Amino acid sequence: MQLEYDIGEGDTGTGFGNDFGFFPYDYTKPPELRTEHFSLQTDIQNEALILQERHNGKFAYRDNLHSAVSYQTKQNIPSVKFRPDGELIVGDNSFLIEADMSTERGLQLKDKFVGYKKYLDYLTSQKKSLPKGVIFVFTNRNERYNNRLIYLQGQQRFNSLFTLFREHLKDYEHTFRLICVELKDFQQRMELLLPGNKKVLYDRVTAHLKLDAPKQADISTTLDEGYPVALIKQNNEHTFYMLQEIEGYTNVPWINGFRIYKELLRKYPKLKVISYYSQNHSIPPISQGHINNIDNPELKNYYKAMNFLNAGGMDSVWFDYQHKVLDAAPF
Repeated sequence: MQLEYDIGEGDTGTGFGNDFGFFPYDYTKPPELRTEHFSLQTDIQNEALILQERHNGKFAYRDNLHSAVSYQTKQNIPSVKFRPDGELIVGDNSFLIEADMSTERGLQLKDKFVGYKKYLDYLTSQKKSLPKGVIFVFTNRNERYNNRLIYLQGQQRFNSLFTLFREHLKDYEHTFRLICVELKDFQQRMELLLPGNKKVLYDRVTAHLKLDAPKQADISTTLDEGYPVALIKQNNEHTFYMLQEIEGYTNVPWINGFRIYKELLRKYPKLKVISYYSQNHSIPPISQGHINNIDNPELKNYYKAMNFLNAGGMDSVWFDYQHKVLDAAPF
């Protein structure tokens, strides 16, 4: 490859496109240990390259060698090495990639988030732009679990990551995204991060609301506190629904959603919530059946006031707050 792309010793390269850097052979050869992790990294890169080809100019990917960063927080001290497993550019936003085998636990996993905290603090101190988030890519579940709406092992891993994120990256929890996705869903999940697709999904949701509501109901939507709120009027009763897009495993929409819910609740005392998605069911950062064990009464009410809407197909599919399928829309 060095000959093909005329890469000279000392060339750094960005890693995007064909702008490769020079690395010693020991850095580039396949590892003798952690081969499954290396295979997952390779699979992620292949998926990302397909996205690049399918969406010209909207995606760009570079591997762990090129996305690694050395930085110095103070003079006369050794530099710090920050090395994610890759970096994906989606539109104008950068997302760091972690190939997650679910083998890192305890202190090792904690150290990973401490490393992210230090790196984001460094970028902030230097007034440099921050990545939009980090994407943990899981290996695919066993095929016998493919039809399960919520995969217990995936939810448990997400909960662990979410808890550590809030513990060590609390200063960034409203803006820095934590996204978890299985490898098989990677392409579709990344495509949903493109701004235009968000608008398409929202328009589909409002259309579903009008189709699913009783014929005599009057439906309108407005923005309140930056969030869309649907008003459904029927039989002289007014019901308000906060609409929030939450795709699969993620953090910021849940954290911001709860904050906005508390603010809107002052205006609409009987406010309900609709969490909608396109491909991957909205997964709350709590275990199934544990809602009643939540100590915070406001947070408990937030989850219990929620219905889920799969708006990805021609026909809507509704779920209650316990993720059970409903025969009809909940209004």
